[in-house]
Amino acid sequence: MTPLAVAKAIKRGLYPDGAGLYLQVGPTGAESWIFRFMLNGKARAMGLGPTHAMNMTEARADAAECRKQLLQGHDPIGERKAARLAKRLDDARAITDKQCAEQYIETHRAGWRNAKHAAQWESTLQGDVHPVIGELSVAAIDTDLVMKCLSGIWTKKTETASRVRGRIESVLDWATSSNYRRDAHVRRECVGRLWVGLNQTHARVSGCCRRPAWPKAHATPGERIRDITRPEATIVANGFRMRPH
Repeated sequence: MTPLAVAKAIKRGLYPDGAGLYLQVGPTGAESWIFRFMLNGKARAMGLGPTHAMNMTEARADAAECRKQLLQGHDPIGERKAARLAKRLDDARAITDKQCAEQYIETHRAGWRNAKHAAQWESTLQGDVHPVIGELSVAAIDTDLVMKCLSGIWTKKTETASRVRGRIESVLDWATSSNYRRDAHVRRECVGRLWVGLNQTHARVSGCCRRPAWPKAHATPGERIRDITRPEATIVANGFRMRPH
């Protein structure tokens, strides 16, 4: 079919485009694309979308994807239902980073030594984290966003930034174990990139390098030693080669 043929199709019926794709004109004149196929000896029809929302090129691309699924032994209709269900489940599990942090604090509050510790958690997150990523889905938090939270305070309040980083990582770990996130590797990537990037920034600005905040709850002694002795741990400051101390 051509765009002109689509525009002229006003009579009720099916107009073949080829390879299972049809333009369907309903009794009211409404037009839509459908994909017709055979599965297990039965004729099936799958609606792809109305012509006002999907042009011919898009309809052909969707039909091609359906044909690939059939070649792989899958039912295109079943695959679409499964994808929609997965999306609904993801939407139902959606939670912002701020909400996740609040749940983390409430879950651990009873086990902390005093109320002051919980207040410090809330204060640092509200001041340095929530304004940047608090309203974002915790599933969308990546290394770049964590870097954005910390880059402004790392050279000014290094110890505070170290605590904030550890608290962000704790919240992300808890979110992963609670099935709010799927990318468990992001926390490990944060450790490496933040250690190198932020400490090098601190060295350039202040002329010295402070020891990074080790992920004590997760890193083994061997991992800490490897971090200290790796090549990038050597930082040049004021003409001297320095290692974190």
